[in-house]
Amino acid sequence: LKFVLMESVDNSSPCHEPVQREKSPLHEAAEAGDVKFVISWLEQHSGIREQDWKDSTELVLSGLPEVDAETCTPLSREFAKFRAVQQVDLSRNWLTEQACSVLSQVLMTAPNLQRLSLAANPLPLFSLGYLATAVIVRGSKGLPDLHQIDLRLLDELQPAAGPPQRVPRSFVFHLRNLKSGVSTVEVAPVNTEQFSMAARRARGRGVGQEAAAACLALSHSLWNFMLESGHSELRRQPRDEPKWEILQPDTIQRIEAALSRILIMDEQTITGSRQITGDFAVVPDQLAPKTIRALKKHKKPLRGVANQLPPVHGVAKAAGALTAIRMFKSLKTKVIT
Repeated sequence: LKFVLMESVDNSSPCHEPVQREKSPLHEAAEAGDVKFVISWLEQHSGIREQDWKDSTELVLSGLPEVDAETCTPLSREFAKFRAVQQVDLSRNWLTEQACSVLSQVLMTAPNLQRLSLAANPLPLFSLGYLATAVIVRGSKGLPDLHQIDLRLLDELQPAAGPPQRVPRSFVFHLRNLKSGVSTVEVAPVNTEQFSMAARRARGRGVGQEAAAACLALSHSLWNFMLESGHSELRRQPRDEPKWEILQPDTIQRIEAALSRILIMDEQTITGSRQITGDFAVVPDQLAPKTIRALKKHKKPLRGVANQLPPVHGVAKAAGALTAIRMFKSLKTKVIT
């Protein structure tokens, strides 16, 4: 893996180019605190009258560019009146990271919510951290389990376009961080192969090359989010070096359970399409073979490689040392800061 850390935060994204958008009447009503207009707008675009909101089980507000971080707050106040709602579709709108706290509040309070679609919004990848936290809090309140949050088609899960490469090729992702700017992550094919093997051990099935690359990018985005949001178990840990195995077992279990509810992409296979959920990004020992400790005892350790790979639990067998050395020789890993 290769990382290039940049100082400035770019809130644009590849598929949602930054444009100067004119303020809509909904924006003006939100600024003026005009609740009557917000209610009228919601009735018009949802097709549901206000007196019927409390009994409605589905709310669809999709493909509306005026639904963004600015209008999300007044709309969410009216969402609270949809007490029976089970499915909410907010896909293909203009929701950004500024809307994460509002969306999290909806997840933590909607009593009957089962499915929320945020697909094809310009949300950063680290928004999964906010949403997973909201799912965990929701469970602690004793509310019914959330079945699925749809976060497919996020811009940052799409590899950046670049010059044509010979097969096999690397995958490059541009990931916004919560505080530290933008990370450019390059995932080499050898990393995707090892990740797929680790995923098979941890999740019961492997993933293809592109899905593995996306999951590795997501893994680094979530790791940085947890560090920068001050997680107590990750003090003094380095950025851009996920080491999920250092977390307490109950912590990792809660994180995996929450992320398993978040759909991040569809993977096309020979037998058809299958869904990839966020928990695939949290695979302990995802790049380190179990011979890591035997390698460290070798007389001539491969400099600059072992320290970049996460440690593993258990005592490694010395017989696997040569296998590890051969594997590390083929694993080109570099971090540029």
